[in-house]
Amino acid sequence: SDKFNFGSGSDMQLYHDGTNSYINNTTGTLNINSTTGTLNLGTSTSGVAVSIGHSTSEVTINDNLTVSGNLSVAGTVTTTHSTSFTVQDKIIKLGNGNTGVGQDLGIVFTRGDGSDTNKANVSLLWDESADVFSFVNTNEEDGTTNGNVTINDYASVRLGALTADDASTFSQGVTITGNSTFSDGAYD
Repeated sequence: SDKFNFGSGSDMQLYHDGTNSYINNTTGTLNINSTTGTLNLGTSTSGVAVSIGHSTSEVTINDNLTVSGNLSVAGTVTTTHSTSFTVQDKIIKLGNGNTGVGQDLGIVFTRGDGSDTNKANVSLLWDESADVFSFVNTNEEDGTTNGNVTINDYASVRLGALTADDASTFSQGVTITGNSTFSDGAYD
């Protein structure tokens, strides 16, 4: 339990309390540096956990961070900025943890108007109140809406082919430039 004190004001202590080892720094910043090679912070025995920070501490990584194993986040991930993002997962799940049906879900494509970011945006949206998937103009949607997304208009969609298993409703005229086949029903 001897404590080794360093500094003119004994600002740093190095000791073992019979159970755990400590390096305590009471003034300034505790720096652990390596001028050559690799600085390893870990254990000499495989499988021993390494904890960084206190339950209320802020931990800052000042440069790139490489995770060789799995990454688990128990708290909230707020923002990811990337110029290019590749996902190997076959399925992306939005709204994980939803227990009700009061929120729209979807992807917002930020277009901007030449000066502002969240202008003229478009979205692929599950419109919960209408119970349909919609391609929509969501002009000023910033991706933070938790509820009903404001739909400014419906966006055009171009498809190679369209197959509908149920009855379809068209609220505007339909223009057909090629051959059409109708069966099992009347048409006007």
